[in-house]
Amino acid sequence: MGAGLFALLVLAFAAGAQAVTYISGNLVIEGDAECIDSTIVMNSSSGHYIRVTDTGSLTLDNCTITAEGYYRIEVYGDISVEDSTIERLDTSAMTLYSGANVLGFGDVTFRDGTASRSVKTAVDITLTGDVSTDAGLFEITANGVTIDG
Repeated sequence: MGAGLFALLVLAFAAGAQAVTYISGNLVIEGDAECIDSTIVMNSSSGHYIRVTDTGSLTLDNCTITAEGYYRIEVYGDISVEDSTIERLDTSAMTLYSGANVLGFGDVTFRDGTASRSVKTAVDITLTGDVSTDAGLFEITANGVTIDG
């Protein structure tokens, strides 16, 4: 993805506009990105992803992420998900890799995905509110991981 699209997304999200943003292809976040009071539509066939790199940070606050096909979310950096809905994840689901930092996670709804679990985690998570899903919720993928809250 080009730097221009990334900059556009950050500006649209930071402004808190009631907007729908369509993304064709993958979204790679290497800096700070916020989706506040907005909707993201992964406007592509199945197999695409949102990736938060180890230098990236993604904040979802009253945000809906959905797709025309299915997609996955890969987190290596920071993430906060509050008051948000995440739809149509593929079998890879939302994966929190070793080194990821969960800053907040609550009042989240997962639905219409294909995975048996909505979140696969190798890091600790402290829940800050309710989490609901139409699949199993957590798959712990590393020893010593704690889900608290």
